[in-house]
Amino acid sequence: MKRIALLAGSYVLVAIIAFTVGSKVGFRQRVEVGQAMEKVGSMVTAAWASQRAALLFHEADYAQAREALVSQVAVLEELASRPDLGGVSMAHSDLAMAYMRLAILEDRKGNPAKSADFSTKAEANARQAGWRDPSASCIRWLVERAEKDASRNSKPGA
Repeated sequence: MKRIALLAGSYVLVAIIAFTVGSKVGFRQRVEVGQAMEKVGSMVTAAWASQRAALLFHEADYAQAREALVSQVAVLEELASRPDLGGVSMAHSDLAMAYMRLAILEDRKGNPAKSADFSTKAEANARQAGWRDPSASCIRWLVERAEKDASRNSKPGA
């Protein structure tokens, strides 16, 4: 009888330990899955905002393009401020391009002061992303090159 009680007590103790360890491991896995989903969600949101901004910059009027770029900047600023999500360097690179698109828009609209401000922000983000040449002229060249490629690829049959 004493032996049965000892075995039953051991069984209960092992079950309690297993339950405790299992719940901790399960919690950790749920946290990891949650963090992974947050990362994916942030990247998808940034990609969508960037794609929308690039398209509207290429094809829309000033107000729509500016609104899309400002939205893209807000999404990317959030991503850049969250190193726990990863993609900080990518966010700063995309911010450099977005700010340069805003600078180009302001140039087209005849606002040189705003354009210069956005160019400065573009350079700062390119530096934070680790670009070898974070100059405004290099960033502008990249944006204009991307626009040239986009206009060539947007024609039917291209």
